[in-house]
Amino acid sequence: MRQLSPAIGKFAAVVGLATSLFGAAPAFAVEQWNYYTIQSAPLYSTSRASAALAEEIGKVTDGQVTVRRHLAGTLQISTQNMAAAVGENAVQMGEDQFFSGIVPVAAIMRLPFLVQTYDEFYKVNAIVAPYVAAAYETKGVTVVGMYVSPAQNLWSGKKEIKTLADIKGLKIRTSNPEQAEFIRKFGGSSISIGPSDVPAALDRGVVDGIITGSVGADLWKDLLKYGYIPNLNFSQTYIIANSESLKKLPADLQAKIRKAAAASGDWVTETQINDDKNIMANLAKVNISVTMASAGDVKTARDALVPYWEEWAKSRGPQFVEILGKIRAAIGK
Repeated sequence: MRQLSPAIGKFAAVVGLATSLFGAAPAFAVEQWNYYTIQSAPLYSTSRASAALAEEIGKVTDGQVTVRRHLAGTLQISTQNMAAAVGENAVQMGEDQFFSGIVPVAAIMRLPFLVQTYDEFYKVNAIVAPYVAAAYETKGVTVVGMYVSPAQNLWSGKKEIKTLADIKGLKIRTSNPEQAEFIRKFGGSSISIGPSDVPAALDRGVVDGIITGSVGADLWKDLLKYGYIPNLNFSQTYIIANSESLKKLPADLQAKIRKAAAASGDWVTETQINDDKNIMANLAKVNISVTMASAGDVKTARDALVPYWEEWAKSRGPQFVEILGKIRAAIGK
C-alpha cells in the first residue's frame, strides 16, 4: 500500500486534541471559511478528522483563516451537490463523494470490479489524479486532499445475500451510478441517498440493503444482519476548496492548508483501514453474518461488467478510452 504522508502523525495528535470548532474567532482573522461534511455522525472517523482539520487550519495560518465545520444535514445544502456548493462559494470547503455527474473522470476509479485492492487503487490514482484536479478546476474547485474508504460491499437488514443471484428483486442504496449498474446487472434496483439518510431508509424499508464499507456497516449495525463481500470497488472522497477563496490567500497559507488537508485525508484512510480489519473480525459479535463472495462469483461479475467499462469510457470520449486503457494495463485487467 502507498506510504502515507509524514504529516499524518502530527494530524493524529490534532484529532486526539480536537474538541469544539465553535469558539470565537481571533480578532486578527482575515478569512472565515465554512466547511461542510458528508457525514452526520459526530464520532465517525471522517467527522473527527474534519473537526481536527478545521482546527488545524486555524493553527497553521496563525488565525488568518478560521474554519467552522458543519456536519451533514445542518445546512440547507445537499451533500450530493457538494462540488457546486463549493464552486459557487456557498461554503468554502467540503467533502465530495458524489462527483460522478460533475467530475466523471474521477468515477472511472469506481467502475465495478476494476479496482479491488489498495495497491491497485494507488496505481490507478497516480494515473487519474491530474485529470481529476483539472476537471474540478473548471468548476471553480481545488482538490486539497482525499481519503479512501475500505472496499465497498453489500449489506442487508432482512434478506441474506449469499450469491449474485440473491441481488435480484432487492432495492439497494448505492452512492454512484457505477455501483447502480452492478445492481441492475444482477436484477436489483438502486436508490441513491446520502449517508445521513441511510438509517431512516433502512428502518422504513425504502431500501433492502446498502453498498458501503465495513466501517459504514458498523455505523448502522443495528439495522443490518447480513454482509456479502465481493470487494466491488473502493470509494474515494475528495476534500475540496473554493478555488477563488484559496488562491486569494498568500502562497504560504495555501501550501499550509493543502498540507493539512492532505494529512487529514491520509489519517482517515489509515484509520479506516485499521477499523476495517477490526470490524470484519468482530461482525459476528454484533450479529451480522458475512458471506465471502466465491471466486466464481467475482469472475462472473467482472466478466459481465467489462463491456460496461468499455461502453462507459466510449460514451464519454476518446480521452476516457485512453485513460481506461492505461488503467487496465497498469493493473493487468
